[in-house]
Amino acid sequence: TTVLSILLFLITFVSTWQSYQNEESIRVAQLERNWSNTIDAFGNFLNVLSSQPRLFQDEKCILKLLENVYKNYSSLITYPSFGRADGKMFSYPSYDYGPEYDPRQRPWYQAAVQSPQDYVFVKPFVHAILKEPAMAVAKAVLDENGNILGVLACDLVASSVAQSLLVENSYILDESG
Repeated sequence: TTVLSILLFLITFVSTWQSYQNEESIRVAQLERNWSNTIDAFGNFLNVLSSQPRLFQDEKCILKLLENVYKNYSSLITYPSFGRADGKMFSYPSYDYGPEYDPRQRPWYQAAVQSPQDYVFVKPFVHAILKEPAMAVAKAVLDENGNILGVLACDLVASSVAQSLLVENSYILDESG
């Protein structure tokens, strides 16, 4: 009977463990789909905005656009920004980046300029203002002749993403860990 009890325990344990692993796999797959859908949604949003170069022709229009993006998406997006091709930086809420800050030297700007036809997802970095981990979705904005006017970016701060998309005991990692 002892052997039978041990055997039943092992069968029950293995069955329970497999069920748990299957549930975890389903949960992880759902989180990955949610994350991928969120990035695609923001990327498509930037694609639509960037296809309207008139929105980026003067500072007043740029600031109004960034304000509207922030007001409508602030649960995930922190400091929507536009780095102009001449190096001037705009964000909402407004922030003084100082004369040494050049958006053209930032990874999000460079990645978008290298792939101007579609949005890019920028791997985690330390946010320049908040000093916490963030990711960005960015899109080059071109004029009617294909010249770069600048790059529109939405910063997704890890703490906001975690609060909105993740569940307890889940983490945001890139391929390097």
